[in-house]
Amino acid sequence: INAAGTVAASSSLDSTIRLWDLDSCKQIKSIDAGPVNCWSVAFSPDGQYIGSGSHSGKINLFGRESGKLEQSLDTRGKFIMSIAYSPDGPFIACGGIDGIVWIFA
Repeated sequence: INAAGTVAASSSLDSTIRLWDLDSCKQIKSIDAGPVNCWSVAFSPDGQYIGSGSHSGKINLFGRESGKLEQSLDTRGKFIMSIAYSPDGPFIACGGIDGIVWIFA
C-alpha cells in the first residue's frame, strides 16, 4: 500500500504486478514483470516506484506511472521472498530463500 493509503500493489504467479485503487476497489494498472519474476512487492516511500522481488534473486524497480523496468539490483542469491523500503527512502532491504538479507542504498 502506498504511503497515502490510496493504492495497493499485488503480485501474482502470472508475473504481473497489479495496482488497485482502494476507494473503488478497481484495478488501475497492470505491469508485466516478466516470466516468473514477481514474488513480492513494495512501494517506494514517495510512491514513484514499485520494487519487486524475483525468483532469480533480483530486485526489479518499476516506475509506477510508466510501468517500465527502471533498475534491477542483483543479490546474486536466489528467490527473493520479501522486500521493503526504509521509511525515508534511501534503502531497500530484501530477504531470500537462502537466508541472506541484502540492503541496497
